[in-house]
Amino acid sequence: VTDISGVVSSLSPTFSPDGTTLIGWDGNSGKIITAEFEDPSWNPTASYAGVVTNRPSDLAFFPDSQSFVTTYSTTKISIWTNINGVWIDEQISEINHGTSNMKSVAVSPDGLTLATMGADSKIMTWEQDSIGDWVNVDSINTDSLGTPNLRSLFFSPDGLSIVAGTDYGALICEYSNNKWHIIDKIHTDVDPSGNT
Repeated sequence: VTDISGVVSSLSPTFSPDGTTLIGWDGNSGKIITAEFEDPSWNPTASYAGVVTNRPSDLAFFPDSQSFVTTYSTTKISIWTNINGVWIDEQISEINHGTSNMKSVAVSPDGLTLATMGADSKIMTWEQDSIGDWVNVDSINTDSLGTPNLRSLFFSPDGLSIVAGTDYGALICEYSNNKWHIIDKIHTDVDPSGNT
C-alpha cells in the first residue's frame, strides 16, 4: 500500500483509464494533485497540476487518459490536458449550467459527450462543435419526478445510457431518437431520514 499525501482530501480520487495516473484534490492547498504510476512498484511521483480557486465537486478522465474534466461548486468546468508531462488547465467558459452549481460530471466512453448534473435537478449533455467549443445538446429535467437530491453520474459502457445516483436510488436515462429520455427509476428500501 502506498500513501500519497494530500491526494485523498474530501474528494474521491480518480484513476485514469490506462491506470497510470491518479488525480485528487488537496483541500489544504487548494491544488489539483496528480500521482503518476510509471513502474510496477507502484511508487508514484506526486505533483501539483495547479491551483483552483473553487473546491472541485467532481473529477472524470477522458478515455485517452491524457485529459480530465473538473466541475466546481459554481456553474463552470475546466478541462485539464497533459502536454509533455505538464497538466494545463483550460477553463471552458462556454459550458455553463445556468444558475445552478454543478455537482457531478461524466465522460462518455468515446470521449465525445460530457454529462453534467446541477443542484437544480437538471442533467445536461454537451458535445464539441466544429470549432471545438462545447455546446449544450440536450437537457433532462428531473424536477417533475419528485426525485431526491441527485448525487452522481455515470455512462454505460456503450455510451447509450446514463445512470444518475440519488439520495436513495437511481435514475436511468437512455439515448434514442437523438434525445435523452428517463426510462426507469430505482428505489432502495432506505429511509432518507436514516431511521430505517
